[in-house]
Amino acid sequence: MITAGEYPAGANALGPTEECQEGGSSVTLLVMTTTAPRRPSAPRARIRDRGQVDALVLAALAERPLRQEEVSDVVRRQVGDVLDFPYSRVVPTLHRLARNRLVVRSSRDPRRYRLTEVGTRSLTARRRAADAFATSLHRLADGGEADGSQEAAPRAERRAPSRG
Repeated sequence: MITAGEYPAGANALGPTEECQEGGSSVTLLVMTTTAPRRPSAPRARIRDRGQVDALVLAALAERPLRQEEVSDVVRRQVGDVLDFPYSRVVPTLHRLARNRLVVRSSRDPRRYRLTEVGTRSLTARRRAADAFATSLHRLADGGEADGSQEAAPRAERRAPSRG
C-alpha cells in the first residue's frame, strides 16, 4: 500500500492536485490531465445529410456485393480520412436502402448486400446530380469560368428565347 508521503509534492494516487483556500478552509482539487498528447488530425467533413450517406453506401456496392463491415471499409479506403463516416450508420442505411428496394440481401449470407437495378439507376442519377453541383460550385468559386478553359457565356446568351 502506498502512503500519501510517497507521492511527489502536488500529486496523490489519482494524479496532480492543487491546493485551494477559500474563506479560511483548505480544499484539495484533483487536476485532470491526459497521459498522451492528442495526435493532430486533418479536418474531416462530417456527413449530416442522409442522402449523402445513401450515395456513399450505394457507390461502395457498385462493384460487387459486400458485407456490412466491408461497406464501411471500402468507403474509408476509397475516401480516406476526408469524411467522418462511422460504421454505426452503415447498418441502418443498408436496412433503409433494402426497404426502398435499392439493395437486396443475399439469401445465403444475410449480411451481404448487392445493388438492384433500381439501386444502380439511383446511383447513376445521384452521380449526375453531384457532378452538376460540383461544376456549378467551381464556376461560382472561379468567378464564372467553367473548367478554367472557357469564359462563361454572357447572361443574355444563356436565356431561353422569348416567345413573343
